[in-house]
Amino acid sequence: MRPKPLTVWLGAVALAAVTVSVSTVGRSGAGVGMLPLRAPRLALPGPLLGFAYGRSATRLARIDPRTLRVLPGHSLRVQAVTGWAVSPDRRRLAVATCGGNPCRGAVRLLAMPAMRPLAAPLATGAPIVALAWVGRTRLLALVGNWPPAAMRLLVIDPGTGSVVARYPIVGTVLRFGRTRSGFVLLTGPKNAIGPATLQLASPVGVRAVALARVGAGLIPGGLWNAAISDDRFPALALDPTGRRAFVIDPAGTVAVIELDSFSVSYHRPRTRRSLFARLDSWLEPAAQAKGDNGPWRQAQWLGNGLLAVAGSDWHGVGTNHGNVIVERLTERPSGLQIIDSRDWTVRTLDPNADSFTITNGLLLATGTRWDVTQTENHTSGEGLIGYDTHGKQRFHLFAGHAVTVNETFAERAYVTVVDPSGPAHQRVVDLRTGRTVKTPVFDWPELLLGNGGPSAP
Repeated sequence: MRPKPLTVWLGAVALAAVTVSVSTVGRSGAGVGMLPLRAPRLALPGPLLGFAYGRSATRLARIDPRTLRVLPGHSLRVQAVTGWAVSPDRRRLAVATCGGNPCRGAVRLLAMPAMRPLAAPLATGAPIVALAWVGRTRLLALVGNWPPAAMRLLVIDPGTGSVVARYPIVGTVLRFGRTRSGFVLLTGPKNAIGPATLQLASPVGVRAVALARVGAGLIPGGLWNAAISDDRFPALALDPTGRRAFVIDPAGTVAVIELDSFSVSYHRPRTRRSLFARLDSWLEPAAQAKGDNGPWRQAQWLGNGLLAVAGSDWHGVGTNHGNVIVERLTERPSGLQIIDSRDWTVRTLDPNADSFTITNGLLLATGTRWDVTQTENHTSGEGLIGYDTHGKQRFHLFAGHAVTVNETFAERAYVTVVDPSGPAHQRVVDLRTGRTVKTPVFDWPELLLGNGGPSAP
């Protein structure tokens, strides 16, 4: 999950979804311990499916698991896809689409694997950010323009394809996750940075609890500062049961919320020095840069009490002199840490990473350093590093380049590599050998993995 340039926040739906994964791998006492690294399963039984993006249309189609090319046979044309979710019985697929300019959202319900429409598309007006099933009889849609307009929750009866309830979401939604009960939302105050709020949005309404020790929010930029926004994005992760939420403030405080009782406890993980203790500033307040306007964090529950946390810090300066906009934007990785919630210790696995992806037996780390002015746009990075379940480096590719992991499947990673001079290239990595393989030239599809999308790594 890659943070966007500050000016892009104003026009893109850049919410990070958090998925719940279950792992039962044992723990080792060496290094960072045994990391339970498991990739999400196929969303639906049968062949691999995905949304393939063509020049003129998007299609839901069967995908070759080796090449990620569309296979011949039946497919379904859809408008631009903004989200999807699979029913608990894995027989129905809900697809959120976007048509027109400005975007007009709609929900399509399909019987799977036949890809047969079950009802006429349900128009929602505003764009749909995400979908979530709650049991077999309710479908939730998180709807609204982002940012900074307020969002709302629609409760849909999938049997009739009608909206049965509407609930407003207070504040600015920064993160969301899915549980069996509905959406878990991390919000900040509207057009401000202040105490965060955790909200549980379900078919019966929205409950909220304030997180007094976690700062969050987004202040959109204006012409006076060259449209540079001020934002603070904490991380959100859910445990496998969906009963606990973890919110990690960029300054290091971790809030643990019991979703049944909405009780909150706060923790400050202490650094445990080890062979991975090449420390950075993430948990060191004395070294924390003050006044930066873009701290951004992502997190994922790994299992066995372990959380992975990474992110970046943005700093932007902009002024408007008449019709001339002068700005300077920089991004610096905050590092990849492993937090053990059983004793509240933290170890730095990779100080130069800002993003990670979990696949079978590997944690893929990437990190980008970004500097832009009116006359220069320089991008560099640490490349792609694969760590095994013991936290040991298996391979290091594309050193000095910024890398984005687009998909991982069938022991392969499909990545985009950006040269410091600007051009981007597609590459395919064999995760068993840590080597690149022959790379086809086409747009990677969005695979249907897990229970819904968009999804976090």
